[in-house]
Amino acid sequence: MAFTRCAGHHSDVRRPNHYCPIAAAVEALGGRWTILILYELLQGTRHFNELERGLPGISRSVLAERLRFLESEKLIVRTVEGQRRGYVLSPSGRDLRDVIIALARWGARWALTEPLPRQLDPAFLVWSMHHRIRRDRMPEGQTIVEFRFSGCNRRRVWLVWRKGEASVCLKHPGFDTDLVIDTNGSSLFEVWVNRVRLADEIRAGRITAEGPRVLVRNWAEWFDWPDLPEPETADLRRPVHWESAKEA
Repeated sequence: MAFTRCAGHHSDVRRPNHYCPIAAAVEALGGRWTILILYELLQGTRHFNELERGLPGISRSVLAERLRFLESEKLIVRTVEGQRRGYVLSPSGRDLRDVIIALARWGARWALTEPLPRQLDPAFLVWSMHHRIRRDRMPEGQTIVEFRFSGCNRRRVWLVWRKGEASVCLKHPGFDTDLVIDTNGSSLFEVWVNRVRLADEIRAGRITAEGPRVLVRNWAEWFDWPDLPEPETADLRRPVHWESAKEA
């Protein structure tokens, strides 16, 4: 496919020679990180450091370059909140919501394979979960949840619900923990993308909760679990628990 530079609007961006809406959309959304950045903004992330946190593996220079590109394409708008600069989606950026959700559903059904150990990032998972808090289901007052991940990526991450807002801490937040969720290997990751069922993982003891009975009973209702289709093949649906594989 031959490309040419357009005069006038977006003159610094290469365009396909044929006049086609799909080609134009692909060009506008091109680049490895572009759609992931838009997805984070759709989730409500607004600031540079938060975007970096929600995009494991991206460098600050690449993030800055992609944000400039999206701004030039009129998909995002830069904002100023006091001394903090932020980003929000423009009307055309918000209009991509259904497209991005459809892409996620297609990926869950056809492209999501067994997770590699390096893909199991506990901080990223809890960050994703904090975006989907169901405020009307959260306990009144302050609630501190400690997620303990065992297996190859042994780590602790805290979800802090305080003053009606959720935040994620990679170090102890300084408050007493109300509930501990212990997840074995890849279990909670695979539940989050609908590869396995939460009830089955709890029944098998791969996900456990420790704390007051009311919190243990209700914690799963605090999250709006992604509505993703199951993988299409039996092989893709087979759960993998990396600590077991490592021991073998």
